[in-house]
Amino acid sequence: MMRQHDVLNINLFGHFGSGKGTQRKMLMAKYDLGCIETGSIIRDEIAQETPLGKKFEEILKKGQLVSDEDIFAILERLLTNYSTAKGIVFDGLPRTMAQKQFFDNEVAKAQRTPLNIEIIISDETSLTRQMSRLEDRFEREESIARNRIKMYHENIAPVIDAYRQEGNMYSVNGEQSVEKVFEEIIKIVEEHGHYY
Repeated sequence: MMRQHDVLNINLFGHFGSGKGTQRKMLMAKYDLGCIETGSIIRDEIAQETPLGKKFEEILKKGQLVSDEDIFAILERLLTNYSTAKGIVFDGLPRTMAQKQFFDNEVAKAQRTPLNIEIIISDETSLTRQMSRLEDRFEREESIARNRIKMYHENIAPVIDAYRQEGNMYSVNGEQSVEKVFEEIIKIVEEHGHYY
């Protein structure tokens, strides 16, 4: 069980549309955690129409991943905002094997060992959920959604498999209700969370 003085770090993985964002917010509220979520940083850059934001916008239009170098810069900047006394929920990191090596090194330097949790949904559910979203003008295009699914299997799935081989990856069924998914995540956190 978690002791009050310990710090919890969680890293959420899952298909596009798996509900990571919702679960992240619920975990932040329950455990008073900070957040490093690359997607929101990227969207903010786009909304502010910065040079980097314009670059990100073109990448997203094609359904591609932001470069490893840009992710490295974002992560380094964001990690400095938190003391080791504050736990963090990570969402959207790492998304390639190159990012995994960098991410693992950076969180180790920051004295953090995230508990990795995968929210599993099918390709079909991912496609349906992506196409039903209204807030992102790019996600209405089926070809983009299908490309994201392909990219997930090619880039993100190997990262998940690597963590699983290391013995630090736990899975929940994301096809269930939001509440049921959260219950399963909490059970994993209470049973397997690493606190530093």
